[in-house]
Amino acid sequence: MKNTSWLARLARVVAATRVAYGQAISVELSYRFALAQSFFGIAISLAGLLLFWLAAARAAVSPTYPEHLIVGYFTLTAVHRILHENRVSFNVSASIRLGKLSAAMLRPYPFLLTVMAQAAAHATVRIAIIAPILIALAAALDPLAKIARTVGWQELALYTLALLLSFAAGWLIQITVGLLAFQMTQTWGPDLIFHSIYAVASGGVYPPDLLPPFWHALAAWTPVYYMIAFPALVLLGRVQGAELCAGLVRGAIVTAVTAAVVTVMWRRGIRRFEAIGI
Repeated sequence: MKNTSWLARLARVVAATRVAYGQAISVELSYRFALAQSFFGIAISLAGLLLFWLAAARAAVSPTYPEHLIVGYFTLTAVHRILHENRVSFNVSASIRLGKLSAAMLRPYPFLLTVMAQAAAHATVRIAIIAPILIALAAALDPLAKIARTVGWQELALYTLALLLSFAAGWLIQITVGLLAFQMTQTWGPDLIFHSIYAVASGGVYPPDLLPPFWHALAAWTPVYYMIAFPALVLLGRVQGAELCAGLVRGAIVTAVTAAVVTVMWRRGIRRFEAIGI
């Protein structure tokens, strides 16, 4: 009986999450002018980035990272950064400080799942915007076309798995920053620290596999590494075999630890919230 009750509750949560995700998608698609702006803005920014890295890769020939890999790596990391521009930490902290959390707690649906459903909807719409842009750029530019020819179904499946890990790690670590609003009136300080770690360890400004082994391993134990660099390295074939399996396992451990931290912060914050109000 207990198992049936637990499964019924889980089924209700899954169904409610699907509804929340659908509603968030509808909201995203309702702003058509904003979507058009996003499409042209992303297309222009990616084209400009590609032109820069094409020139840079040709000027600095490297046996470790030939031209097509340099261009492909920084194109992918730019795409991943765009997919993670979701204001999760701001939305969580604003809900806590502006009283929106009180209304959310009256509903029989977890507040943090709503936040993650909204982030998932945002990422889905961004993927739909970016995919045709990348296809057009791959058709127009030889370095990207060279990479596309090496990508098969297996590589796409592994990349999809790494991207799902990327989203889980990214949303959870941003939620931890937002939950600090339970303890302080402004979270811009911790947010600044987060963005500093993000800049150093995510791989958005340099390929982390060029680091010395110790520093690469250190970066690989942070959630931000799996947000940006890891999926790009997977698709480009920079991590394969046992190294790929180890990366996925390590990423799952990092994500699980981050989820545990979120759970502890949420429960402690809610107790404080209910006891004294914020």
